[in-house]
Amino acid sequence: MVLLVVCLSSCHGTAREPRETFLLPLVREGKQGTLEGCFAISYSFQSLWEESDLVIFGRVQSWLSEIAGDENGVHQTFHDVIVLETFKGKPSERIVMLQEGSSAYTYEHSPIYRHGEEMLLFLKEAVPYDSQPYEKSYWMPAGWPSALPVVKDDNNVRYALDFYYFIPNMGAEANIALDNYNDLYTQDGPKKETMLETLDRTMPDLASWLRENDDYVIPGVYRVDDILGQMR
Repeated sequence: MVLLVVCLSSCHGTAREPRETFLLPLVREGKQGTLEGCFAISYSFQSLWEESDLVIFGRVQSWLSEIAGDENGVHQTFHDVIVLETFKGKPSERIVMLQEGSSAYTYEHSPIYRHGEEMLLFLKEAVPYDSQPYEKSYWMPAGWPSALPVVKDDNNVRYALDFYYFIPNMGAEANIALDNYNDLYTQDGPKKETMLETLDRTMPDLASWLRENDDYVIPGVYRVDDILGQMR
């Protein structure tokens, strides 16, 4: 069953239009198993920028539909994505984004995206095919490393999380301005919890992400403007 969420405005004071409805994914992880991804082309950060038709800062608004085959079949999920900022390509308010994986099978470390997730996205326009339900959509040419989660600090500065070690070494100044952040890579127990408590004060979005995704490696954290500054 698909969960339909309706956000309603307060009944007090001036009447407002109801907020947009959205659908949450059927599941986050495939109910029948996890697939291992293998990509024919290995991208550098620079080559992915050049390959992409569209590079945006986007927010997932709603799950749209999916194609779910058997273990050897096609597994794709389509999302409605709000474009918050365009860095490359033709600006648009919204796009349809294709994610590999479905409610039957998802790829390792690539759960189905959900409403509200904000990401730095490197996308390529999809070639229409018979079973594709949308006239125009975008896919991720490098797979899930094409979608970097974005969090903000208490000064509203945006940071991209690179838990695939996809972004090349940009120097210590680019990896988040937080004392001893890299200790999280090697420390656990009380030390790690102390670091997370520090993040609770300075970057609560990142602290929440790390707690919710504790099975992931600790990501590299880079200022979005620093990353894009190399590409422009």
